[in-house]
Amino acid sequence: MNTQDLYPIIRQWLSVRPSRQHFRALLDYLQQHLELLDEDLISYIDTHLSDWPDEERMSNGFTFYNTPLFRLVRNLVFFRHLWRDDIPLSSLTHITHLNLSHNSVNQTLIDKLHTSPLLSHLRGLKYNGYGFKDHHIQALTEVPNFQNISSLELWNTGITNAALDALAQSSHSHGLRELNLYNNKGFDDGGILSLSKSTTLTHLHALNIGYNNITMTGIQALCHSPAMKELRTLKASNLKLGDPLTHAIASSPHLTQLEMLELHNNGSTPESLKPLLFSPNVQHLKNLQLFGNKLGPIGLEAIGTSPQITKLEVLGLDNTGFWYGYEAWEEAHYDENTDTEDEDFEDIVHKAMLACFHSPNVRHVYKLSLASNDIGLKDLEAIGTSTTMRSLRELDLSQTWLEREHCEQLAQSPVFGSLERLTLWNCGLDDECMIALSQSPYMNALREITFQENEITAKGCKVFVDAKPSAQLRKLHFANNQLGDEGVLAIANAPHLSQLTELDVGINKVGNRGAIALAESPYITELRELQLGDNDIGNDGIFALAASPNIHKLKTLFLKWNPFDPSALHALTQAIPNAELEHDLDFDDDDE
Repeated sequence: MNTQDLYPIIRQWLSVRPSRQHFRALLDYLQQHLELLDEDLISYIDTHLSDWPDEERMSNGFTFYNTPLFRLVRNLVFFRHLWRDDIPLSSLTHITHLNLSHNSVNQTLIDKLHTSPLLSHLRGLKYNGYGFKDHHIQALTEVPNFQNISSLELWNTGITNAALDALAQSSHSHGLRELNLYNNKGFDDGGILSLSKSTTLTHLHALNIGYNNITMTGIQALCHSPAMKELRTLKASNLKLGDPLTHAIASSPHLTQLEMLELHNNGSTPESLKPLLFSPNVQHLKNLQLFGNKLGPIGLEAIGTSPQITKLEVLGLDNTGFWYGYEAWEEAHYDENTDTEDEDFEDIVHKAMLACFHSPNVRHVYKLSLASNDIGLKDLEAIGTSTTMRSLRELDLSQTWLEREHCEQLAQSPVFGSLERLTLWNCGLDDECMIALSQSPYMNALREITFQENEITAKGCKVFVDAKPSAQLRKLHFANNQLGDEGVLAIANAPHLSQLTELDVGINKVGNRGAIALAESPYITELRELQLGDNDIGNDGIFALAASPNIHKLKTLFLKWNPFDPSALHALTQAIPNAELEHDLDFDDDDE
């Protein structure tokens, strides 16, 4: 292969949907071909990456600092203890997003950052850790270059109302478009009131106030603040304020531009969810997350019948209680004289499912999560036979109990044909379920499948693998099943799995035979991540892996809780010195 041969491959990499995951995969691929990279090719890649959001072009620490690839990075993440003093801040002028993450803050580093020209180039800044206090934020807001920051994230910090007061009153905060205040227990309604009264924070497009000590006093102030009139994204999860919160958002005179709304674990019921879904405030909504609320048939039907939510692309209905209201309905409809019910509540839920998933309102939805719900055969049929949900690419049914008949229904669903990612974590799947899934004619597009934490044995794994689910498959997760060596042998001997980049067979009673099979496989040669933790792999299996060319592309190898000794681990560290090896041995390679 020469440099020119890389161009068509790179063009394919650059044609995918921009994401941090794809960017890291691209960097990993380029790192394997550093000797072929010239200035023209790097410039070509950099130019074509200009269409990607800077925040997606992320790299941890200084992995690529001494390579030409570092100039492609825009979002730099590092922990305080990983900072290298030999790297001047002036060498990071191409970095537009900086993530400082550690509880023990290096005050000298923070002071340098606040006075550095780097701050004039930064557009995004994240402080993550309890060590960040009010005085750090107050000092930041006093620096004129703070006006260039458009995204500020303060995660799990030790700030109080004083920090929010400083943000609200700073004359340099008018450039902020995104403010993330996730999980800061030190401030309350007082800080939120300051934000709502700010005369400079008037152009916010995204606000996250989830997991904080906020009451309806703070929520009402925000919803009635003209400063929120440009808000596109609102995340208010785990505030547990129930229907009053949902009503406040639905009736706000200023929250009229929302494109993303997240209300996880709020406890809202159809009493407020239906008015919200019919509110003009959600007419631009593309992403709706209602995890842990009480949707019921009324809420489901509202999603399908509302004239407002016609632009949805991502819909999260995890643990939303499709059967909410059953008790009240049963009490109202139960006929004591005939000992029958005049209509089955299951039929009511099914009709609501049809109204929701056969509605034109979901025609743009590409990601759907229905995890932790009670979903019956009729419900799966309603989803699987939808003629409007043809854009669906990702489906999550985790923690939804599925028996063979459910899997048969799922396998024969036309909607299955467009899926690229299917998550069936902890669904009670057994070998009979895998046999049913293996008979599906609609698995050709799948790129990622998760079967984690089920009851699948080698038989079910072999049947599924032999059915050749998809030649496009990149990630296969079987953790916490009962595959044993025979199940891993089936994977290792599957030619159509030659594109796998991630394989997880941890907690599967895999021994040396399974590890040796992976090491000797002529097909499983492209792995970047391999999870083998909590198995029965001893020295023979580890030495086989160390001698195999199949592991040379690995970035992560998880081996904790296996019975091998330091000599085997030493062989691995010599074979893949740049990979992240996770083990539980007290081992220092320098001692060998």
